[in-house]
Amino acid sequence: MVAAAGPPDAATDSGGNDTLRWLESLSEQYAPLPHELCQWMADGPYPGVGVAAANCTEDALARLPRNVCRSLIGLGFPLANDTAAAYCLETAPELEEADVIRGSMLAVLALLSVVGNCYTIHSIRNKAGVSVGHPRRGDYAR
Repeated sequence: MVAAAGPPDAATDSGGNDTLRWLESLSEQYAPLPHELCQWMADGPYPGVGVAAANCTEDALARLPRNVCRSLIGLGFPLANDTAAAYCLETAPELEEADVIRGSMLAVLALLSVVGNCYTIHSIRNKAGVSVGHPRRGDYAR
């Protein structure tokens, strides 16, 4: 199966066979496809692309990755900005080194906070025992 990251370079195959295989793989990988895309694939500039009706939907929730949308636009799929927002997913944010450093620093601060809070609780308990008059270790010998 051809990866759906983008259509192959049209210059490598003058007949467009790789592009046809890529378009057909979309219905397998991202089913159900938006109805407009299925219609374009059936009637568009690449005849012979077969998409089963079961792999098409009128549902507005049919989504495609942004890179697939860009590739489809490059092939001539008429995708306006308003419909692109409806059909194309935004790319996920990437974890950067600055985010890892920030998270590590917050983890260290949280650990220091827990240690400090435990020490404060221990210190209050020891001092409360003296002020209430509870005998401490060693006070029994007096």
